Amino acid sequence: MKFFSIDPIFVCLPETSPPFCQLQRFLASSFQHLLAILFLTAAFQVPAYADFVVLGNLNAQVNDGGFETIFQSDGGFSIGFTVGPDPISLTSIDLRLRANTGTGNASLYLRESPSDTNGQLLSTLAIGSTFQTGHFSLSQSAALSANKTYWLTIGTNAATGLVLSSRATLITPSSEIAGAASFDGLRFGTFADQNLTMNPNAFTPTFQINGITAVPEPSSFALLTLAGVFAGWRFRLFGKPRKMVSRKLSTI
Repeated sequence: MKFFSIDPIFVCLPETSPPFCQLQRFLASSFQHLLAILFLTAAFQVPAYADFVVLGNLNAQVNDGGFETIFQSDGGFSIGFTVGPDPISLTSIDLRLRANTGTGNASLYLRESPSDTNGQLLSTLAIGSTFQTGHFSLSQSAALSANKTYWLTIGTNAATGLVLSSRATLITPSSEIAGAASFDGLRFGTFADQNLTMNPNAFTPTFQINGITAVPEPSSFALLTLAGVFAGWRFRLFGKPRKMVSRKLSTI
């Protein structure tokens, strides 16, 4: 009876000693398994969620010496923006504002149009008579669809009205991630219907919309890169066609 050693991945040549041949096979098989594990780990890794500035101009520099937008308790002011190719979940909004006199509350709503009376209430904040950066935290994130336009509507119950801080020189609102969202202008009017288009060069408030979007974990990129290195190494060693060589081991 004859025994032959034929390995389709790595062929032991006649002059190769059996222990060294076994070591070569073991290393080749181990790297194949490691490569498979790396790819599976990277492929099934749960995406992380990165918090970022969806749109705003607050980080440029606070300027309360520009124009001021004042509206009464029956009025409303809306900031329009369009989401980019990826869905976003809002987490909070920052806005420079104050009550005209005294104190009151400011409320933020998310609408699909300036006249959408069924908008979602995002948050309500108590305000005083001096400018502050109001941080409107959301009790639950608001999901925004890709390539869709939304309006953030500001209302108040302050008896003498609400004042929004605008810059003397417009700094166009931008996103921390290129293309994540774009600024679509301003509307003003009654709270139920902001039907007047405002001049963005004079009345764009100082604000910042914050949100999250799914992004791959840095470790996923590292795993895929490492897997690619091993794949290239394996192809370099074993990718070229080799002549299959049979070695007679023993004869009974």
